[in-house]
Formats: sequence, C-alpha cells, structure tokens
Amino acid sequence: MEKFDATRSTAILDQIAFRERMLPADRERYLWLAIAGEVGEACNLVKKQWRDGLTPERTKALFTEAADVYIYLRVLERFYGVNLDQLATEKMKLVETRPYASVENVKA
Repeated sequence: MEKFDATRSTAILDQIAFRERMLPADRERYLWLAIAGEVGEACNLVKKQWRDGLTPERTKALFTEAADVYIYLRVLERFYGVNLDQLATEKMKLVETRPYASVENVKA
C-alpha cells in the first residue's frame, strides 16, 4: 500500500488558496477550520448511526470523513514542519505514566 504524502494535498491547498484569493497568512486558520468542519461532519454521521443504526454505508462514510481529517492533519504537519508521529509517540509515553493508564486496568 502506498504511504500518504501530504505534498500533493499541500499543492491542492495552494490552488484553492489562489482561487479563493486567500492571503498566505490565512492558510493556517483555513487548515484548522477545515479540520473542525471535517470532524463536525464525522460527528453528524455518528449521530445518525446512533439514531438510525449502523450500516456498512454509514461506516464507510464515517471513515471517509476520518480520512479527510487525516489529510488536513498531515497538511498541517507540513505547514508547521513538525512530525506528528513523533509528537504522538511522546504524548503516549506521557499518558502511560498516569496512574489510570496501567496495563492491568485495561480490559480486553
């Protein structure tokens, strides 16, 4: 399977920014708001699943929205020049030090 590369998504964002006459300084805000919008769409699908029941189509739609969130996160990663995998690993190490995170407390 091919690994996701945010370079192409960043280029697409640049095209959107140009078309919408977005100032370079507005791109950061645009990315964060885009993530919030995609998470909102995913939450709306969860609400519908809760209300109407789970179907394979709804599950696929939910993970399509999750992919949108992932894409924007990876574009933000490039925007800031950070490594989200490294930051997530560091964060999990911190979480694992908390008393409630004991492996013995995790139920299978």
